[in-house]
Amino acid sequence: MKTAVDEIMSEGVISVGPTSSIRQVAVLMAGKNVGATVVADGGQMIGMFSERDLLNRVIAKNIDVDKTPVREVMSAPVITIDTGTSANDALYIMTVKHIRHLPVVDKTGKPLGMLGIRDLLESVLNETIDAFVTKK
Repeated sequence: MKTAVDEIMSEGVISVGPTSSIRQVAVLMAGKNVGATVVADGGQMIGMFSERDLLNRVIAKNIDVDKTPVREVMSAPVITIDTGTSANDALYIMTVKHIRHLPVVDKTGKPLGMLGIRDLLESVLNETIDAFVTKK
């Protein structure tokens, strides 16, 4: 895939503060229909919270979702990619790091969007279909 990630990422990044309760974050994620959110403090990304974190670090350990701040169960540090990263490189990073979401940042580290594994799969599928149709 020669596609750059900024062509397939979801624009904008949903972020929450580190003191937000797990329930607040889960409700926000459900309302925005996203699988992960950035945890930011003072404008700096300090962690990520995903559906996988909710399952493995919260539900499986019987953590109180109303009393526990998200900073206690988030994944950190945040792994990011820049806008020039190829979809192939992003897929490699996700595979090696066992993650499904990557914030896409500009040269200054400002988050511009989120790349999910589903975005990559859709891109691969579209490229495959285009190649098939072109060969006919």
